[in-house]
Amino acid sequence: MSGHAASDATLRAARAALAVGASLLVGAAFTAVVRVALPRALGPEAYGGYRIAESAAELVLILLSLGLDTTLRRDVAREPAQAGARLWDVIRLRSIGGTGIAVLGVLVLAISGVSPTVLVLFTTFVLAQLLVSLSNAHTATLHAVGDARWPAVASVAARALWAFLALGFLYGGAPPLLVAGALVFSEGLRLLVLHRRSVQRHGRTVARRGGGIPRAAWVAAAASLPIFINFVAHSLYARLGTWVLGVQASALEVGWYSAAANIAGVALLGMPLVTWILLPAAARAGAGSEADRDQLVVGALRAALLFAVPGALLLSLVAAPLVALVFGAAFAPASVALARLAPTIGLAYLATIAAVSLIERGRERTVAAVSVAGLLVSVGLTLVLARPSTPGAAAAGAATAALLTECAVTTAMLALAWRRAWSAPLARTAAGLVAVASILAVLDRPAVLALPLVFQLIGLVVAVVAPLLLLRAIRPADLAFARAILRREPAHVVTH
Repeated sequence: MSGHAASDATLRAARAALAVGASLLVGAAFTAVVRVALPRALGPEAYGGYRIAESAAELVLILLSLGLDTTLRRDVAREPAQAGARLWDVIRLRSIGGTGIAVLGVLVLAISGVSPTVLVLFTTFVLAQLLVSLSNAHTATLHAVGDARWPAVASVAARALWAFLALGFLYGGAPPLLVAGALVFSEGLRLLVLHRRSVQRHGRTVARRGGGIPRAAWVAAAASLPIFINFVAHSLYARLGTWVLGVQASALEVGWYSAAANIAGVALLGMPLVTWILLPAAARAGAGSEADRDQLVVGALRAALLFAVPGALLLSLVAAPLVALVFGAAFAPASVALARLAPTIGLAYLATIAAVSLIERGRERTVAAVSVAGLLVSVGLTLVLARPSTPGAAAAGAATAALLTECAVTTAMLALAWRRAWSAPLARTAAGLVAVASILAVLDRPAVLALPLVFQLIGLVVAVVAPLLLLRAIRPADLAFARAILRREPAHVVTH
């Protein structure tokens, strides 16, 4: 691949990421409104029960993934003609398998003696997750062939519809079950839209009929097993804080920790861009040369550092007033957990990008092994640290366990994926961010915080931007690249 072709590929990936990122941002805004309203409307204890049911139902989505969304993006990007056949195989597998998993989950919970309210909520959320898993398969193949706008619009529309219905139910005094039912309705409509678009792009092969699960689907699932193991392990240790907390502490602690995790989770809304956009782009680039692939990956790593690290620092600084503003005084103990969860944001981005680089190079088993090890570390740390003592102590302990786990996983992923071509640009970016962190630490003083807000904001902008420019963490070429993305300029404008 020539230099211009590589730059064109990078620009296309960046523009797709911009479109998808915008949709994620808008969708997250709708979701955030509901997430803020839920604790206020239900109270800490009822919200804790709601989250327990929701988190348990999310396990169905994890099991149904089978690692296939990732391999769909990578393999369809290399062989677009196979998109329709591959998609339908996954749809059939998930439809049949998902129904069986859902029935099994309901039976297990019923036997375990959970309350009827939690059981009904779980059942409703399971149906929603099944619809989401089918939509994800459509989205993966559309992204792989360069169609990012349709899935983005469908996702935003579904989030907006759910938010409108959920808020109406909450403020109308309706039970939480109707909020979950609204999610089922909106996700069903999104699936219909994406199915229609897939038929237009890939042909009627996505709608063929026949009984049973196709053999090709089983073959694809077996090939995706390492990726599935990685996804399951990573998803589980990301949720263990809620599950273990529910066993070791009260619903209040679960509510406080979930509130902190909700705020931190907003900063992770760009995470899907890594696998949705970077993986198929890296697969196409890697088919040309390793240098082209390295250019994409190191650019993603630098972008993750530049956006996530300052954001995590700021989130730590404003944790207490932010929790009070968003959730109210009843959730004040959640601020400690939020401050400890904030650094996991940047770490999660770095670990995921490094994992994508390893997967594209065929090292899925390595990624799976690291994530399984992270799961074991998370279990041990959460059991030890998430102990109730003073109010909020268990929630803070679960957050500490999540932070330590993310540190270990990120270090391992970067060490295993490291390439020589990454060293110089990442070193400059890291140096600039260290300078920014040092300046922000100095500015976090009562005398500075007593200044008028406008002066605080000006000082904050200068403290962040100046070191990045002076230490060349951000270069003129980066600014030209950003301008080319927004203006849709050709690649030679950036490379010359």
